[in-house]
Amino acid sequence: MPEQIEAMALWLEHGPKTSRVESVVREMIPFKPFKGFKIL
Repeated sequence: MPEQIEAMALWLEHGPKTSRVESVVREMIPFKPFKGFKIL
């Protein structure tokens, strides 16, 4: 799962040219199972 989070963080850094990310916060939270995410 950490690989998917890292992939999302990298995508946010270089995401769509029409979007803008002002900041990304990474913090520890209690584990919650996810099935992943998709980049459309």
